Amino acid sequence: MARTMISSICRDGSLLKRIASRTVKFSRMCNQARLHTERNSPVYKFGILLPRDRNHALQIDKDNDNKVWETSIGLEIDQLNECKTFRNMGKHAKIPRDHQRIRVHFVFDVKHDLRCKSRLVAGGHMTDPPKDSVLFWRCYSPISSTVYASWGTQRS
Repeated sequence: MARTMISSICRDGSLLKRIASRTVKFSRMCNQARLHTERNSPVYKFGILLPRDRNHALQIDKDNDNKVWETSIGLEIDQLNECKTFRNMGKHAKIPRDHQRIRVHFVFDVKHDLRCKSRLVAGGHMTDPPKDSVLFWRCYSPISSTVYASWGTQRS
């Protein structure tokens, strides 16, 4: 009976294709589930929970009954305002013609001396490199002195 079953599988081939496609699909689904779990699982550094975004940082402060991350965020914003790095145009403001809107988000970290640091990072990958430079692809860095940013709670 087993020989007749094997011979029918070898002759037809469609059953083997179905089994192979199911195996590939199942493997892909397992990999996606693993990646989803890794991306959404809490991240700890030196025993301190790292926030995923600004709202999560404020929620952690509320849960721990302190203002560690809020102070870190405030310090970063004060430093940016002191250097006049960003000009807040508002959420739905019209931007000037020669400028481009760049989304920003916070990146959180804990240093080796247990300082909680936050950095406001602009999505520089969204800007077009300048076309007037011959070697722009070698030396272009998407940093500018003034960036028009839209402040708000955005996902990181």
